[in-house]
Amino acid sequence: MIRNVLFALTAGISMTAAAQEEVRIYNWSDYVGPDTISDFEAQTGIKVIYEEFESNERLDEALRTNEAWDVIFPSDNFFAGQMRDGLLSPLNKRKLPNYYANLDRAFLATMQTDLDPGNRYGLPYMWGTTGIAYNIEAVEAVMGSGFEFSSWTQLFDVNVVRRLQSCGVNFLDSPDEMMPLALLAVGTSPTGYTDAELEQATRLVQRVSRYVTFKLEDFESDLIEGNTCVTVAWNGDLMAALDEVDNPADFNYVVPEEGSILWIDMVTIPHNAKNVEAAHTFINYLLEGEVNAKIVNYVAYPSAVRAATPYIDEEIASNTVIFPSSEERRRLVIPAPDTVEQANRKLAAWRSIRGADWVAE
Repeated sequence: MIRNVLFALTAGISMTAAAQEEVRIYNWSDYVGPDTISDFEAQTGIKVIYEEFESNERLDEALRTNEAWDVIFPSDNFFAGQMRDGLLSPLNKRKLPNYYANLDRAFLATMQTDLDPGNRYGLPYMWGTTGIAYNIEAVEAVMGSGFEFSSWTQLFDVNVVRRLQSCGVNFLDSPDEMMPLALLAVGTSPTGYTDAELEQATRLVQRVSRYVTFKLEDFESDLIEGNTCVTVAWNGDLMAALDEVDNPADFNYVVPEEGSILWIDMVTIPHNAKNVEAAHTFINYLLEGEVNAKIVNYVAYPSAVRAATPYIDEEIASNTVIFPSSEERRRLVIPAPDTVEQANRKLAAWRSIRGADWVAE
């Protein structure tokens, strides 16, 4: 009897230990390499429960309704709000040896200044730009030979967008993505804007909203398949899609003359993570040079992992859409994190455009 009891207790402990060797990851869609997860599982013996989201708003909702994840990937401004509200756990740098060896210290310094003093709560995962992508021939067929997108004002010009409705115009279905661009179009900064400027930007989007579709998912597929001729786009998603077509020169991607957003997706651990140890193991794995380079080569976004540089494909490293020139970098801005009041006003503005029942994908 005693032996049976001991066996049962031992079995229970083993089952508990096995359950702990599981890490739950919540990431943007198509944001790791094809073998990133399987290689991690083989290397560590930790089982990965991996799910994807399409918008910062969806991730934020999950975090604030206490969904349980061990590692998440919020964009910089949402990360800052989640850190402010106590929704993230501080990182244990002793469990991240690749932090000291492999990360770009200049990039980390930017994070300390703009987002996370001491890099206590998160690390930069990938970064990129938001711009205008379009099918050159399809746009010229409507707007005339030689027409080019060079300004955000064109994209929010009702006379332009109404004409291009015939071949399809898409906006990203997110206030966090679109309102900063509209603010740039009205001549102000997405950092430090006033209520009046936000109202002006809202009217700009409102006027063209009837002529556009609003999609976050598959915007790049819709463009290359001819379902749209113009879309607001993230540079890496577009480049990854164009790598699969025979005619990439038929498309153009532009960061408008007013500049655009340089966004940074962070990797961090939620406050309610169930397996913090495995979370650190996974984050440290992402910071390995060859592992990170395989992700960069697949997703076509730059990272802040300096040790990845020797392993990045030359075709990716030399692409100025993926790695903007120093001149273009000067026209990019990392928006300051919204206050709670600003975030609420921005969401209310978006719902005035998209409908009171709008929810994030």
